[in-house]
Amino acid sequence: MLNEMEFTKLLRRASAEGIVLLENDGLLPLKDESRIAVFGINQLSYYKSGTGSGGLVNTKYVISVMDAIKQTNLVINKDLENVYLDFANNHPFDNGNGWATEPWCQEEMPLNEELVKKVSKESDIAIINIGRLAGEDKDLGYTKGGYFLTDLEIEMIEIVTKYFEKTIMLLNIGNIIDLSFVKKYHFSACLLIYQGGMEGGNGVIDVLTGKVNPSAKMACTSVYNLEANPAFKNFGDTEKNVYQEDVFVGYRYYNTYDEKNIIYPFGYGLSYTSFAIEANLNLTNKISINGKIKNIGSFRGKETILVFASINNSKIVRPKKVLVAFYKTSELDPFEECDYNIDIDLYNLAYFEEKRSRFIVEKGKYILEVGGDSLNAKRKLELFIDEDILYPVLNDCMDEKSFKYDDGIDIEYEGDKGYKFNDVKIGNCTIEEFISQLSDHDLCCLYRAEGMGSKKIKRDSAAIFGGVTERLKEYGIPLMVCNDGPSGVRFSDGNIAHQLPIASMLACTFDKELIEELYYNVGLEMKSYEVDLLLGPGVNIMRLPLCGRNFEYYSEDPYLSGMMASFALAGLRKANVNGVIKHCLANNQEIARHDANAVISKRALREIYLKPYEIAIKEGNAYAIMTSYNPVNGWWSSSNYALNTLVLRQDYGFKGIIMTDWWAKGGSIFNPEKGSKQNACLIAKSQNDLYMVNTDAFTNSNNDDLEEGLASGFIKRSELVRNAKNILNFILLNK
Repeated sequence: MLNEMEFTKLLRRASAEGIVLLENDGLLPLKDESRIAVFGINQLSYYKSGTGSGGLVNTKYVISVMDAIKQTNLVINKDLENVYLDFANNHPFDNGNGWATEPWCQEEMPLNEELVKKVSKESDIAIINIGRLAGEDKDLGYTKGGYFLTDLEIEMIEIVTKYFEKTIMLLNIGNIIDLSFVKKYHFSACLLIYQGGMEGGNGVIDVLTGKVNPSAKMACTSVYNLEANPAFKNFGDTEKNVYQEDVFVGYRYYNTYDEKNIIYPFGYGLSYTSFAIEANLNLTNKISINGKIKNIGSFRGKETILVFASINNSKIVRPKKVLVAFYKTSELDPFEECDYNIDIDLYNLAYFEEKRSRFIVEKGKYILEVGGDSLNAKRKLELFIDEDILYPVLNDCMDEKSFKYDDGIDIEYEGDKGYKFNDVKIGNCTIEEFISQLSDHDLCCLYRAEGMGSKKIKRDSAAIFGGVTERLKEYGIPLMVCNDGPSGVRFSDGNIAHQLPIASMLACTFDKELIEELYYNVGLEMKSYEVDLLLGPGVNIMRLPLCGRNFEYYSEDPYLSGMMASFALAGLRKANVNGVIKHCLANNQEIARHDANAVISKRALREIYLKPYEIAIKEGNAYAIMTSYNPVNGWWSSSNYALNTLVLRQDYGFKGIIMTDWWAKGGSIFNPEKGSKQNACLIAKSQNDLYMVNTDAFTNSNNDDLEEGLASGFIKRSELVRNAKNILNFILLNK
């Protein structure tokens, strides 16, 4: 049973441990009774999350930065606070005019220089708040107020830093923005506080006052000039988005070609203490790095160790280095040390050879960098591989036209035999015998999930599937309930749930135990609401900081993304519920997300964009996947047989269900009709099992082409049987 008090404490800890300390000249942690002046309208309008289905969780409360400060012994400048309160009363919070119309930031209060001068004589430390919002259907604008500061924000910074020697910058953002201003102006400290969920403000104050020692590391790269990245050129194209950067995504690009452009590298993050790392390479049975970590500072804290690998003289052009492992310590007291061991999977050193469609670990000398970030290593070790290691040949993940569709499972309709679904569960009949009772129409209905907000269950849901018709219900097939989302259970009817810090913040913790415990509690909350599947976590790659849904995603690095998703799934399963990893594949922009064709090389697909799904399947035992809206290399993901059958199921060994995104299109841009939600035959043939969503499955409210396709022979009963078996096996394991 969910313990609300313990869950709230956990949310507070997570929001603190995800904060990245970017700058600190010794001002932090703040001393008791420090006299502070708080600037920026965001102090009153804290963003708990990004917007859209992944963020709009109904919570009992949201703790703002000012709310949290008032619970401490810090001395707030009340005159300045009252000025902001008066401004807020006359300038109400702008929520926009409906879905995806929220502004990227709230209107900032113009500062009176005389006021700031007066306040600076009364208070010693200024805290400046900057907030940014983006989300589903709304990418972050590459403009002032979006990726860049507004004129009023710059003016605020200039006036405040003019009169205050000690200033702290708080960045309440879901997407990385232009941080060059942090280097331009003098800040005593700067913290990337992300969007910390309902307990976010408490997490901020815990770090500011030293209750929690920051240990988070950047899960993405911050640069001076975003336009230098080759991914920038085609981002936002509404028809064809060419991924010309190929495998050089995030730090893979900047570390290889543009190091001088980096402001804060991947893996960067300061602490109030420091650590000494001893590292030894152990090749006894497997590759591992072990040694001791010692806290050599004066504050209790945790350390995160990242391991990057690079190879000398590769046969192909490769990123300068890639993340291959990481480790997070427990809290260490000053001068306390602990042993650690990090296993490294050789597969993480491999590159994908397009010509033979396989992964290869090249022979040669590898440098393993232990500790530090993508620019700075604390220790370097040499690893020698004597000969090439070749992995099995994989399916072609692009050439859809050459594939022969799977014949499915040949089970003829035999009429009612008296079997109920529970008979399969207790062993009275096989699942094949049970399916033989289902007519063609039953199989079509099983493919059609219903939603949103179906009246067939007592609470709001994003979708239901399984026993969606009276006939399927009579056979004892239960309903499976799905709800958003990655940072907490979302209801449209006002039901309350707990909101987690956003995924991009959680990734910065690099903390397996924390993520598992968080999602275990989410799972318990799901159980209390009779929700079976959480529509998350999201494992798309942060290709550029401008993607609106980056707050739902973990990182620009595929290994970190896949591992974080695996930890989240493990937590959900402990509560006997499940998660749906999404959006497969390459949902890396919200502009024209239903139609923009992502053109990606086979190598980039395998090494970058498919990799988190591979990890979540193999390491995290993922059992449910949602496909994306967009076409990839000409085929809408929902109906891509190469993706849904050959790659996910055959290459990666996926055994679960695949579902579409809500009202997704199916088809190919090469066909005259192009994409349509009516293209159910193509979606089902690809072994995408569930169409999300229909108003009514029995009457075929979407007017899909399944029955017509069965009559013409375009799709076979055996293919629908195969999909039905996937669905029913999933229900058996989860009900």
